[in-house]
Amino acid sequence: MSLEVAVQENTATLRELVALLRQGAVHFGHQVITAITESPSAQVAVERLREELPVEPKVEPKVEPKVEPKVEPKVEPKVEPKVEPKVEPIPYETVKKAVLALTKTDKRPQVITVLTQFGVTSAPMLKPEQYSEFLVALKAATK
Repeated sequence: MSLEVAVQENTATLRELVALLRQGAVHFGHQVITAITESPSAQVAVERLREELPVEPKVEPKVEPKVEPKVEPKVEPKVEPKVEPKVEPIPYETVKKAVLALTKTDKRPQVITVLTQFGVTSAPMLKPEQYSEFLVALKAATK
């Protein structure tokens, strides 16, 4: 056999192997070679490779079944809706009595200071929703 013919056969065989590799027919994992082809030159090349490379048994990785933890349904405690007690609105008469009682004593400057904090100059100018806050502030200022 001439050198030129041997080179042509090897080139043809390599081209066939490259084609097989692109198709995925040859697998080199763990140096195990498998090829399915009808070309006699490719079969010869594969046989040569098998002789040259040591064959190791293919080891399949163990796949352990995934065990999902048993999840019990979450039971949330029943929450009773908060029912705020109805607060009776404070009548103006209560505010009026408190202001008059303090202004008759020596607490008049404190009463005026608290009225100023609420942006008013007299008790009748307070809004009904301010009555409870006003009485708390008045009590704190006159202690």
